[in-house]
This record gives sequence, structure tokens and C-alpha cells, in this order.
Amino acid sequence: MKKILCLGLLILVFGYGQPPGGGIGDHKKARMIKKWKLIEYLDLNEKQSEKFFVRVNAFQKEIKAIQKKIRICGKKSMNSLKMTR
Repeated sequence: MKKILCLGLLILVFGYGQPPGGGIGDHKKARMIKKWKLIEYLDLNEKQSEKFFVRVNAFQKEIKAIQKKIRICGKKSMNSLKMTR
């Protein structure tokens, strides 16, 4: 009986603990909050924040491109290791 109760409780917790749709909008909200906090912490005015975030966005795109290259290289190396076996 205890096992069934624990299983039911786990299903409820994990089933309803996640937002519907997988929390797709959470990334956008997190980015906005990050921008607001940076503007507040660095005490940037409107002109400064425009220049700053142009550079930040370019840097983030560069980082994503590098991470993508790393994933591709990792997949290639895993495939070559599988072929050698």
C-alpha cells in the first residue's frame, strides 16, 4: 500500500511540477531579467545600454557558434570511435 501511495505521489509531483509546454517562454523571461539586472547593476543609461547589448549579443552569437562546432567535433569523434570497435 505504501508503495502505491509513494508512486502516486511521485507521479503527481513530477507530472504537475513542470509548466505546460515545457516552459518555452522561460528563456525569454530569464534573458529579459538578466538585461534588467545588468542595466541596474552597471547603472547604464539608454545610450550606453544600446551599445553594450549590441556587443553582448554579438558575443553570445559567437559563443553559440563555438559551442555548435564543439558539439559537431564531439559527435564526429564519437562516430570514429564507434567505427574503430
